[in-house]
Amino acid sequence: MMNRNNISFNDVDGITTYTRDIKGIEVGILFKEKKQNEIKVSFRSKNYVDVSEIAKLFGGGGHVRAAGCTIRDSIDNAKKMVLEAVLKSI
Repeated sequence: MMNRNNISFNDVDGITTYTRDIKGIEVGILFKEKKQNEIKVSFRSKNYVDVSEIAKLFGGGGHVRAAGCTIRDSIDNAKKMVLEAVLKSI
């Protein structure tokens, strides 16, 4: 979709931050498929979830409220693994 619309990864980097402004949302996640089987994942949290701990599960890191990682797997598997980890942390 990004290629079709001439959108770069830099254009979408800040989107995850806005998810913290949505009522009822604790964790925002952005999946960016840089190339096949290379998924960059960005996490943001609002109040109580330490997203750096989630990112560490996948070899990444960051801060309590902002973190990221790269997963070398399919986008579908990456989504499944990350969502399971986030749900366990809530």
